[in-house]
Amino acid sequence: MTSNNTCTCNTGDPTTDFTIQLVISLIGAGVGALLGAYFGLRFAREWDRKKKKEEEHENKIRTLNAIIEEFKTIQQYILTTPLPKFEWNPVQRSLTENNIAFPTTAFQSIVHSGDFSLLSSSLQKELSWVYTRIRRCQLYNDEIANFYFTPLFNNNNSSMVDREATSLISRINNQIVELDRDVKICLPKLESAKTE
Repeated sequence: MTSNNTCTCNTGDPTTDFTIQLVISLIGAGVGALLGAYFGLRFAREWDRKKKKEEEHENKIRTLNAIIEEFKTIQQYILTTPLPKFEWNPVQRSLTENNIAFPTTAFQSIVHSGDFSLLSSSLQKELSWVYTRIRRCQLYNDEIANFYFTPLFNNNNSSMVDREATSLISRINNQIVELDRDVKICLPKLESAKTE
């Protein structure tokens, strides 16, 4: 005994029977096409979400690695042991530390690209604070470098010059100590963020 899964309608009129069969076939084909399109779109959306998530994760890892490398560069070339310390020699009216360049290109690039938003809000806040401190170090460093060219430095009042130089040096030395602490605290958090 064979089973036939087709629907047949027999009205007695061959034209009507053919029309009914045609409509049933078209409806079946239409429903099949709609279901196929629906599931195809659903699969495509899931695939796109998965790919987007993978790309975001890769971008997040690249972002974290770039910041980690920048911090390690700062540690290796600036935050050495012992920490660099600016000093003012009032007799020679000179500073005893060279200019320091604090790199921030990775951070700036990440912020401008929009990849900074891939990090958790707490990590974003912490990194923003660390880079604010780096910018302060650079600002104070630039002020010290330009100090020799200020009208105050060329002033004959040595106590004013000493006071201003000591103030500048105190600010940058304190910022360098704080930056060293912040980088040491932040580096492990960056590493652990790779697995989140």
